[in-house]
Amino acid sequence: MRIAAGLLIVLLGTTVIGQEVIKEPPVLVEPDMDSAALQGIWELEQLEIASKKVAADDLKKTRARVVIAGKSVTFLTDTDGKGTKGALTLDATQSPRWITIEDGKKGKEPGIYEIRGDTMKWCMARPGDKRPSEFASKAMPDSNLFVFKRVKVEEKKPEEKKDK
Repeated sequence: MRIAAGLLIVLLGTTVIGQEVIKEPPVLVEPDMDSAALQGIWELEQLEIASKKVAADDLKKTRARVVIAGKSVTFLTDTDGKGTKGALTLDATQSPRWITIEDGKKGKEPGIYEIRGDTMKWCMARPGDKRPSEFASKAMPDSNLFVFKRVKVEEKKPEEKKDK
């Protein structure tokens, strides 16, 4: 249950080749396309809570997901059977890009986000805390680092009618 609570409300990105550190290529989604690119269902793949990685097996058990529809965000897990809803605000003019989530109870949770294809990363601070400046929970001990993968929803094809 403690993990499920921590799962509900953000990443790291450098590659080492030989001895040279190479930053990942620029974010693939244009800022004015962010809102559209974030829409859909996202499953939590990696999580760090206050600099501590959550075991992959624990994440699989909870099946934590985020559903983004318009400016609304819903956090779901299989362990609690309920969803937590909130409002989502993006500011793609900032670098890194800003995300703020407000659920009406805890207040505004400031964070940063990045989206590359079917991967979305968030680094979120507690309400009232300073917004993170990088995708690493170790940079701010009370921040949480999330890595999500888009859930592919298969479209059903209409059945062809057979002539009798």
